[in-house]
Amino acid sequence: NGWVGTITIFNTNGSEVKKIANNKLLSPSDILIWDGLDEEGQRCNIGHYIVLLSAFNNQGKTISQKEIVNLLDAIR
Repeated sequence: NGWVGTITIFNTNGSEVKKIANNKLLSPSDILIWDGLDEEGQRCNIGHYIVLLSAFNNQGKTISQKEIVNLLDAIR
């Protein structure tokens, strides 16, 4: 049974930066990548960000998971 999820990036002030999945059908093999840009296509500042996953399945189960990630500068 698949899960439908929303994955949102927040800054440390709690403001939404970018939604990288919105009610997307997710599978265990999915790889979603945040490019470090906000919703307007602007580069986000280097630092800590919060990734929030909220998902539900067709049986009514829900999950919510929060992780802290670090946005680093590109290696040149």
